Parts: sequence; C-alpha cells; structure tokens
Amino acid sequence: MRKKVGNAWIPVDPYGWQGTGDDPYTQALNVNLWQDGDTRPGIESCNISPSNLRPGETLTFSYQIKNPGQASIPNTRLGAQIRKTGSTDPWFDDFQGDRIVNLSTGTQSYTRNFQVPPNSNTQTSADPGVYDARCVILDSNGQWLDSLSVPNAVNVLRPPGDPTLFINPSSGPLGTTFAITGSNFTPNTTAQQKIRKPNGQMITGNINVNSDGTLSWNFTSTCASDLGTFEIWVTASNKGDSNHVSETHTATNVKYQAHVAFDGWQNFWAWDGYTGGTTGQSKKMEAIKILLNAYSVEYRAHVAGIGWQSWVSDGAIAGTTGQARQIEAIEIRLKNAPSHMHIEYRAHVAILGWLSWVKDGQTGGTTGQGKQMEAIQIRIYSDRDNVRCGIANTTPASLRNLLPIEYEDEKRLDQASQKKIEIFSLTGEFILDIGWISDSEAASDVLQDVSQSLPNGVYIYIVTRRQIEGSIMRSEIKKLVIRR
Repeated sequence: MRKKVGNAWIPVDPYGWQGTGDDPYTQALNVNLWQDGDTRPGIESCNISPSNLRPGETLTFSYQIKNPGQASIPNTRLGAQIRKTGSTDPWFDDFQGDRIVNLSTGTQSYTRNFQVPPNSNTQTSADPGVYDARCVILDSNGQWLDSLSVPNAVNVLRPPGDPTLFINPSSGPLGTTFAITGSNFTPNTTAQQKIRKPNGQMITGNINVNSDGTLSWNFTSTCASDLGTFEIWVTASNKGDSNHVSETHTATNVKYQAHVAFDGWQNFWAWDGYTGGTTGQSKKMEAIKILLNAYSVEYRAHVAGIGWQSWVSDGAIAGTTGQARQIEAIEIRLKNAPSHMHIEYRAHVAILGWLSWVKDGQTGGTTGQGKQMEAIQIRIYSDRDNVRCGIANTTPASLRNLLPIEYEDEKRLDQASQKKIEIFSLTGEFILDIGWISDSEAASDVLQDVSQSLPNGVYIYIVTRRQIEGSIMRSEIKKLVIRR
C-alpha cells in the first residue's frame, strides 16, 4: 500500500497500523496516516533577526524543520508573520516573500526574508512597538502543515523621518514643569496637539512648527491639575500622527504628627491643612515631625528654655520629648521645590487662638511671650492659581470637620473593635450611615452590600474605627463609584 504526500507516493504497511475497519486497508486509512505525527513535517525551532529594525526593513526568519517521512516533500511554502504583542488584530503577512522549498527528509535548516510593512499611515503599516513573530509551513495546496510562534521577537522602531515627540520628565508631583519637544514635523505649518486626560476626556489645540521642523511647549502642573497619566501626541500636516508620550502627575501632600503634653505622640498624622495637636484642651505641643511625599521640607522649633533649635528635615523631630518643654514658634520651608510652590502654616497659641497664615520660613507662633503652641495646620499651594494641594482643597466644606488621618502603625488596627461607614454625595450631602459594626467585617464587603440600595453614581465615603479604649480614628476621604 502507498499513500500520496504532495506529488510523491510513500509505501506504508497497513498491517503495522492499529485502526478499525473490515480490512487492513480501511484500518490504515482510519488512523489518519496523512496527519500522523510520525509523517507530517514540523517546525522544531524558529529564530528571527535582527531584533530591532524600522518599517520597510527586512527580517530573516530561520527555520529548523523535521520531515520524518521517507521522501522529500516538494513545493512546500515557508510563511512568516508578525503581530504586535498583546494584540488581537490580524497578523502581518509578507506573501510575496514566501519561499518555496523542497523539504528533504530528516531535520534541515531553511531561511526566508520578511519585509516589515512601511509606515505609510495606512492600516497595513507596522506601528512602532514590540511584535510577536510566527514561522509557518504550508503544502503545495496552501494547507497549513505547522507553525511556531516566538513572543516579543521584534522591536519595530520609528522611521527616522517620522514626526517624533519627547517629554522630560515623564512623571512628577504637582508643581512639576514638563517639557515636550518634537522633531521631523512639516516646517512652517500648524500641527494639532492631542491630549487624553486620565478620565478619557480629549483636549486639542494648535501649535506652530518651526522652520527646522521642530516644535516645543512646556506644561507646569499645579495643585489644580488632575492626577494620573495624560497621553499626548501631535498630528502633523501631511505626515500623520507622531508617537504617543505619557505625562504622569502624582500627588503633592504634606503630613505632620504632633507630640502633645500628657498624650505623647498622637496616634495619627494630620494631612494637608487639617489640625495636628489639640485645641480647647490647654495642652502644649512639645515636638513635631513633618513629611512631604513630593519634595523635601526643613523646619525648626522655638522651644521654651532653649530658643531656636537647629533646622531638621523630612520627618526628623523638632522640639523635645520627655522634658516638658513647650514649642512656642515654628518656621518651615521647602527644599528642591519649584519656585511657584509654597508651604504655608498657622499656629494655635494659648490665649491668642489661631494666628494668621505665614509661609516659606516665616515665623508661626510667638517668641518672647512664653505662650505655648497647642496645634498647627500646614498646607502646600502654587502661586500660579492659589489652589491648595491635597484633600483639604477638594473636600466639600461640610466634610472638612472630619479629620483624615493615617494609621501610624498597622498594629493599631488590632486594637480596633468597631467600625462604621458614612456615605456622602460629591457635594457633601449626607446619604447613609450604616452604624457601628464589628471591625472584623471587611469594608469592601459592607460597601458591596450597601451599594445595592444606591443608584449608579459617584459618592464619597469615610471609614471610622473605634478602638477598645474609646478613641476614634478616621480614614482619609475615599471615592465610591457604583456602576451596574
């Protein structure tokens, strides 16, 4: 008995195959000799080079193919494909570059070329990025014999003549100035800026291209700027879109912890203009620690019996502990921050109450009067828009009396016995209070249950924990989005 592979007939022994049927011939057919792994050719390895190139340039696909049959297989087509990593789009296929070979028996090496589609701003262009590759072999009728994929095989670069954007830096805290520059744009034309905000909203604008094909602009984020990642690109006249660059704004916050007479270090850090220390209790502040998440901060305390101490920075202790000495005044200033960013603060002083806000190293509190500081508020702002950074600016006025705090030590959570969750509208209107529940219940589970009774929308919620000894700790104000 023989079977046909391509144009060649290969002898087979039907009695050596275990099939089903009334006679050996039928049995042999029923074990799918044409698709059996012992006879079908297969790709054992697939290599692609070079790993970096530009649209229009040529890749080399190298195959190791095993033909386990007893005869060569003529007119076998070597196919090649690439597709952007993670994409579900169709593969790019260079049909014209397919090579027709005679597959010899055993394992043999073969190569073929593949032209990366040129960037012509059409659907057939290969955009810059990382691509998977796939080696393919087909028979003379175009039937697929085998394939082997190679992930992350090729990095397609931008053509040297394409419009290209650069950004420096690509990420920074509020207050950062981002410089965007571009090259290879059409000289003396007007290009269109396109910016996708973190919420998906699109912003467009025009920018003039210089006579040498370059363009540039700066953007300085302030406390009023959105947080998150902005996607930026430019559409050039007669050249299409540039590459996309990312600009990420991170938060600028200040937090501070007060050491209070009789109480010691408070069990929370106050944030962004909220009160650290106490008022109405006649308890003196004895020490303070201040931290920013974006820039460095320096500060010094005027202490009873000592006077002005040396400057300390970034979470170090100003003042004293264990000496019963009151802080009477404080000075605070930013380091390595843009000139338009400022730190302002005000002191609550015995008898006088809250004093006026001061900033950038000015004296808050009093000296030479023997009056103790009892509380402090600190916040960051930009003089470009006079908007304050942090939650104190964005929180509705009706919620500002709820002190947002950070747990100093996660172990303190073990001491909490109850929690409650309060939900408000974005304008601060009270909506729901679930009442005190066991702290063992996860807040996410409770919110899942509560959300069933609320319509779709965006809400604000606060988690309050009550410790065993009765003290209260509140979370920062958080966002709840309900969408079904």
